[in-house]
Amino acid sequence: MPVYDTLKAAVLTQKPCIIAKPHEPQRKICPYRIGRSDDGIMNVLYYQFEGYTSRPSGLKPDGDSANWRCNHVADIEFAEITQGNWHEPLQKPKKRGPCIADLCDAEVKNYY
Repeated sequence: MPVYDTLKAAVLTQKPCIIAKPHEPQRKICPYRIGRSDDGIMNVLYYQFEGYTSRPSGLKPDGDSANWRCNHVADIEFAEITQGNWHEPLQKPKKRGPCIADLCDAEVKNYY
């Protein structure tokens, strides 16, 4: 299944995923939104709860709001839905950032 379709299905069913970018170890995530940025780039907004991060400060403990991430879908070479608990921060952000300006799929739009 293509990465976009896998992430979309995970958003709609609130299932965690394992994703990987080329030449990087895997990350465990819960994808929340998928759509286009203001620049028209397809992005996924997710909460990362385990695995690799390129940030120098590393991954914060599960539940920390600093674990929100935004990636271009095209930069993800592998995505697989997994079993397990849905993860989210203890405190959700009060405003949406620039990651997703338009939820471009009708099913995803209806979900929110």
